[in-house]
Amino acid sequence: MVSLKVVAMLGGLGSQMFKYAFYLALREETGEECQIDTTPFRVMKMWNGYELERIFGIRTEDIGKKWKNEERYRNNRKTKWTLEGSVFALNDMEKKKKKVLFYRRGICVRWRGKNGFLRVVSTMKLILRSRVVLWFSARNHSGDTYPEGFLERKESAYFGEFDHRSDFYFRKYRSLVKETFRFPDFVKEQNREIAGRMMEGNSVALHVRRGDHMYDNGDLFQSGYFAKAVNFIKNYTKEKQIFYIFSGEMEWCREHLRELGLDDSDEVVYVDWNCGEESFRDMQLMTYCQHNILPISSFSWWGYYLSNAKNKIVCAPKGYWLEVEHHF
Repeated sequence: MVSLKVVAMLGGLGSQMFKYAFYLALREETGEECQIDTTPFRVMKMWNGYELERIFGIRTEDIGKKWKNEERYRNNRKTKWTLEGSVFALNDMEKKKKKVLFYRRGICVRWRGKNGFLRVVSTMKLILRSRVVLWFSARNHSGDTYPEGFLERKESAYFGEFDHRSDFYFRKYRSLVKETFRFPDFVKEQNREIAGRMMEGNSVALHVRRGDHMYDNGDLFQSGYFAKAVNFIKNYTKEKQIFYIFSGEMEWCREHLRELGLDDSDEVVYVDWNCGEESFRDMQLMTYCQHNILPISSFSWWGYYLSNAKNKIVCAPKGYWLEVEHHF
């Protein structure tokens, strides 16, 4: 029986891109049938919803589309609490493929959806072990890892939530990934103009992530991370810098400029006009900058990763983005 590999699409744009990049690598490495699952976006509200098709024109076989018009799969509280909508695809896969492995945060269990008791046991085991992994990785600044040899396993598999902190699982396919994530041309003249300025000057993309991510970014403000990163770039680049600030809380940034290591003598541009479904344009603009200062945010990680700037300086929170050279 031919196996099937399914990768769940979850989170905001940056997280979706990580998962799709992993999907591309999985497809190339295994040569097996691979699909995505967008069901989680129909049972949970996540940022701007599934965005890869709208932004990048990505059209991939989606196991979740078979439930698109079924109201019973929407707003299901039990599903939200348990497996972010993954249970629908898992049960469907088990019917057709018999043995199905379920990966979540690097933990692997066999899915047993047919037997009610075993389903509850496997689900609780997965959730509890996943929480332990999440707690441990947060304390030790280490990302999730899949079990050794997971690519060689021939069973069908569903890949759920995962905490990517580098391009480790798709590094061999960097060219394919960058070709896949090609942004559409700018529509606003303001974006076109500022992209040109970014390429010509000593531009620095500084992303400040607060709001929904203060639970992991809060320490960055207490430790003076941004000021350290800004000073590092000032010391290592001769030409006067232009700092382009990207944030969902721009008023806070304007009022706390010194916490970011900046003052009135610095040239600062607040990029505050790309909102809602056009917010992806901020990531696109980040790719035009010569240097990047990252918070704990996959959104700005991709802004750095998709950039073609030479001699780029990239600053990251200490120990978080694992392939970044400069940590503070």
